[in-house]
Amino acid sequence: LVLCTGTYQGATIDIDLTLQGRYGSAVTILTGGGDALALSSNPSLELDDLTVANAGLAGIQGTGDVTLTDSVVHSCGAGGIDVVGDVTLTNSEVRDNTGDFGGIRVENGTLSLTNTSVHDNVGTVGGGGISLDSARVDCFGTSPILDNEAPEGGGVLSTRSTIDGCTIESNTASLTGGGVRTEGSGVGSGSSILSSTLVANEVLGVNTGGGLSAAAATVLTDTAVTGNTAAF
Repeated sequence: LVLCTGTYQGATIDIDLTLQGRYGSAVTILTGGGDALALSSNPSLELDDLTVANAGLAGIQGTGDVTLTDSVVHSCGAGGIDVVGDVTLTNSEVRDNTGDFGGIRVENGTLSLTNTSVHDNVGTVGGGGISLDSARVDCFGTSPILDNEAPEGGGVLSTRSTIDGCTIESNTASLTGGGVRTEGSGVGSGSSILSSTLVANEVLGVNTGGGLSAAAATVLTDTAVTGNTAAF
């Protein structure tokens, strides 16, 4: 489905659907007083050359698989993307969203970022940039997780999940885990961080874990944790 220039109000997506902005993301905007796009009945949704912005709730929310190419998700009031399923972003941007989590939350799926930035999002509970629950994030090309904020896990909040190939930089937490916070309990509750860089992240006040705060078993492989700031 090709969309011409304009602002389109929220919709529920319950079939496999591709939406393409004919004249580019700057002039083709999806918004809504609730979720801009709500997924129902486990659809596959593809967005190309579109902006999802200024939703009262989440930009994209529900169960299904989501693919964004040359698109932007910004300034949504209950997080940018909140999906149970796989999320694939290419040449895209997720920024300036606010919610319990900030930019992207993925549960039981894989988040793939290719030349995509996740920046300047705010999580009021945890996971300013990205929140993962029994999921993984794979970063390719230039895909920084940058300048996000949350009480825990300013950059990434990881619960039973894997972070692979990501640069997590200059994020801030008010309590713990400026770059990454890992959580979970019981057998198989740990997280893994592979081939990643956690740099210049910060925890405010007299708190701990500027780069990484681990409340569950956490395995680091070929990962640099450097130049982060915490009281101790």
